[in-house]
Amino acid sequence: MQASQYYDRLGVITVEAWQNQIAFLSLAGSSASPEDQDIFQKRVDALSRRSSMARALANAYVSIGSLRSSDGLNSVSTAGKNLGAAIGGIPNLPGASAAATAPIGQAAQFLAGLKRGSDAHKALESLSQAGAYQNDLFVHERTAYIAMEVDRDETADRLLRQLAGAKLVNPSALLRFLHLGVPQEAFPDNERIRAMALSASSVALYRKKTAWACATENTAGTLEITATQTKDLATPNSSALNQLDQELAQAKTCMSEYQILDVDK
Repeated sequence: MQASQYYDRLGVITVEAWQNQIAFLSLAGSSASPEDQDIFQKRVDALSRRSSMARALANAYVSIGSLRSSDGLNSVSTAGKNLGAAIGGIPNLPGASAAATAPIGQAAQFLAGLKRGSDAHKALESLSQAGAYQNDLFVHERTAYIAMEVDRDETADRLLRQLAGAKLVNPSALLRFLHLGVPQEAFPDNERIRAMALSASSVALYRKKTAWACATENTAGTLEITATQTKDLATPNSSALNQLDQELAQAKTCMSEYQILDVDK
């Protein structure tokens, strides 16, 4: 799983968190303030910019491998221009402390102005600056990324319990997490079943939290390897490449587990 995919998923989580918050406030007879709405919108925008940066950086790395082809320089130049556009003025993420200014404009300029296919090593050195910035940014904001997912789920859980308590919804579908092999229709709508379903929901929330933390940590691992072992990654069958493959595979596994648990109830 690439960093861009992680940020894309986090963007979806943020939108859903806002929807849950609005529904929760509405149930309580209240409404969200314009300031709160502005914060959520800025968060969505900031995550979208981080996803674009991660995607542009990944494409730039791939372009380096095409330097020996006839159109290789053009591919690298295009990737450099796209990277420059993606990293310009990365906004702060509401809910996290201010991030450092991206000191990687020179890397993008170097790639965009590359004239010789033999400059692959210099291109990789230049990209390592961009990779280091992306890694530092992720590490700096990692706690906020985890908190966003937890906030979304805890608000949804409070909303569910209020609706179930008022008998406005039947939570028995949540019993599917117990893998009993019994269809939802087989459960009667009574207090015991409701209590059991809400308990199953609590277990599912814990599993989701664990899976998201796992995906976050392994995504951080891929970025660290990319940032610190750039040259080794260009060598086939290197230990760095094997490490990266393992981190990517583990991140994908954790995200798959998360998505299974994160389907609509």
